[in-house]
Amino acid sequence: DHKLPQSGVFPLRPISSVKNNATERVDWLVTCILSRLVDFVPSNVKNSQDLLGALNSLDFRNYGSEYTFVSLDVVNLYTSIPLQYGIESVLKIAELHWSEIDNKGLSLQDLRKCLSFICFNYEIVFNNKHFLQIKGCPMGAHFAPPFAILTMHVVETEALKILDRDFNYTPLIFKRYIDDILLGPLLRTDPRSNIILEVFNRISSDIQFTLEVPLVDEALNFLDFSVIIKKGALDYWWYCKPGHSDNTLSKSSWIPNKIKNNFLANSVRNVKDRCSNADLSQKSLIRLKERLGKNGFKECDWARANKYQNRKKNNKSPSLVYFPLDFINDRHTRIIRNIF
Repeated sequence: DHKLPQSGVFPLRPISSVKNNATERVDWLVTCILSRLVDFVPSNVKNSQDLLGALNSLDFRNYGSEYTFVSLDVVNLYTSIPLQYGIESVLKIAELHWSEIDNKGLSLQDLRKCLSFICFNYEIVFNNKHFLQIKGCPMGAHFAPPFAILTMHVVETEALKILDRDFNYTPLIFKRYIDDILLGPLLRTDPRSNIILEVFNRISSDIQFTLEVPLVDEALNFLDFSVIIKKGALDYWWYCKPGHSDNTLSKSSWIPNKIKNNFLANSVRNVKDRCSNADLSQKSLIRLKERLGKNGFKECDWARANKYQNRKKNNKSPSLVYFPLDFINDRHTRIIRNIF
């Protein structure tokens, strides 16, 4: 819901579930292995907070506002990955780290067979008709995210090697979330921006990138924050895409109040964590408050969210037994808890 319409048409794509798919069990096994291999991808970040941590660890004292970060984004990554190229990319990384991960007792040849099976036998059922996906990585598959991350690692490694060898350029920071890449700093007028785009698009004719370079005095909007270099330091704040519908958890949702309180408190904390100073934090919180208000939350809910702390206990005792009960209302929940 964050995509703006193009010529009056909203950009949508189908995502099929792997539930009861013929490849489901092998998909699960492969995902367990690929998820461990992702740990060996230095550019990979798990979330925006992970990326902000990497940025804050760097020294920008020699960079002024004439410098900026730029972003690269793959056009339709999942459905653009050439499957055989992706398989070979994954195996190249797996061969380097096979003995360092829990490989479930499989050999590299076993992994190749499993990858080929799930990539080339992915079946989609729609209106009781069976279809075979013949191009690109299926978006509904469990293995798709780590498969894409590992494939992108091979692409970017080759591109960065060319940039260093032929153009004597190595970015101070190069981080990626799936297919969104942040790199820099670069002078806003640096002609190497176009060279970077050309080199990345040279690696694979199927995996093509777009480039975003902020204008003068503009911040780079990346994931859910904006970042700009000013006087040798970083300023960043929470960013909400202009096409976002502002839909969140509704105050009238039929779920326990505790979950609503957790949601509010986490929302406030997440916004504060994505702001570099108190002034930027206050502006971002005003925007968050507007969004929550559209979803039925009142001033008293907002005041409680700023004080509320999630006191969830991390009790991993094997003697505990858990079982679910249907939610009826908060009064009923309190009665049940008091009984126990």
